[in-house]
Amino acid sequence: IGSPCTNVLADNLSQAAIIDAVKHGRTVVQLRGAFDAFAEMTMKTQSGSDAEIGDEVDGVDHIAITAHVTGGDGDIVQLFRNGTKVDQATVSGSDYSTQFDRAPTGDLERYRLEVIGKDTAEPIVITSHIWVKGVPPAGGCRTTGGAASSGVLCVLALLVLRRRRK
Repeated sequence: IGSPCTNVLADNLSQAAIIDAVKHGRTVVQLRGAFDAFAEMTMKTQSGSDAEIGDEVDGVDHIAITAHVTGGDGDIVQLFRNGTKVDQATVSGSDYSTQFDRAPTGDLERYRLEVIGKDTAEPIVITSHIWVKGVPPAGGCRTTGGAASSGVLCVLALLVLRRRRK
């Protein structure tokens, strides 16, 4: 498997700061070692500042995630939402950035990055998450349902069928 390297994004090098960063999910793992590509992920907050890995972002009506990959020319950077890959881009150059845009669902969502090695087609870098509790676009539909919305749809379908029969 190699010699994985866990990078901890701590405020300083004190033991307390490192433990706090790990507790808050501020980590990036290079699966084969420190020589692999490195990925950073930020997201714009409602105020326009940058949230980092481990942060929670509330109240945004647009999700703009920036992936910054160094040392990964030819690799693929993938964006995951709640454990499912939702987007990807091919890294071009040794210092590459791209933006992934998503619409919030209104539910609590978690986003992370993976870098897939060009020579292995396997993950070589995995980040922890940025948590998002966004606001769905006005007038739009939510992309996730759930039991409550399924029940409403069933009631509406029954009402439509009942009206047709009369």
